[in-house]
Amino acid sequence: MPEVIDHGDDWLLMRDAGALVESHQTWLDGIARYAELQRGELARVDEHLAHGVPDQRNAALPAFYADMLERDDLPWRDDERERFRRFEPEFARLCDELEDVASINHDDLHHFNVYEGPRILDWGDSCVSHPFFSLVVTFVFVETGQDEIRDAYLEAYGGDRDAFALALRVGRIAHLFKWIRFRDELPADELPSYDGHFAGWWIAQAARQLDE
Repeated sequence: MPEVIDHGDDWLLMRDAGALVESHQTWLDGIARYAELQRGELARVDEHLAHGVPDQRNAALPAFYADMLERDDLPWRDDERERFRRFEPEFARLCDELEDVASINHDDLHHFNVYEGPRILDWGDSCVSHPFFSLVVTFVFVETGQDEIRDAYLEAYGGDRDAFALALRVGRIAHLFKWIRFRDELPADELPSYDGHFAGWWIAQAARQLDE
């Protein structure tokens, strides 16, 4: 991260981060460094939660899922809501199958937030979750070289690709809960624009996980 040179209660000033990542190798280096950072934060989960970082740990996810299904105001399309409802027991089972591990999750980790160094900016979407959920957003933005990115990331975690695939599936569904949280803070006149993106991108991506 860039050096913080000044801060107040609700603001901070950071030193210039430099240039955005341009080469694939630098992106891989950034992902590997990020995984190392996560490993170091495993012991600080309680501290992050105490400071108000949203709790998206495995055990909390089925309740968020159930709450989502009760929301008549969400921009459900066609039979999406009923499909999610039928999947609810399976989602709980998959959450239980995931290893019970949690760390800080940037939750907006794409190439517009990774700078030479490497340095990672814009931690405003962060939560505490299974660490592998971090690459949900990454794989939306970076469509080529995903296997290399996955393997560079997993070096810090022993390289378990099966565990990663499971986490990515659960994480793509759990990612909805962040967008619902953001949505709940918006004024009514901004919802139509927001919901078009929310339904067309994130709900659709999550719905695809129901058929795997």
